[in-house]
Amino acid sequence: MKVRETIPFTISFYICIKDLHPSINFNIATDARVVRGSVAKTLGKAPANGDLEIVIQLFN
Repeated sequence: MKVRETIPFTISFYICIKDLHPSINFNIATDARVVRGSVAKTLGKAPANGDLEIVIQLFN
């Protein structure tokens, strides 16, 4: 499937950090990758030109 053939979608997640003590360092990250079929189907194959990685990172 090509990216242009996909329908719009939403990915959401919830992280509660209100109970963390201010002295505690935290680093929370998540990522999503849109890669070619050959990359997705081959264990250990690295993404390359034309592939996309989206990273969201929260840290203090």
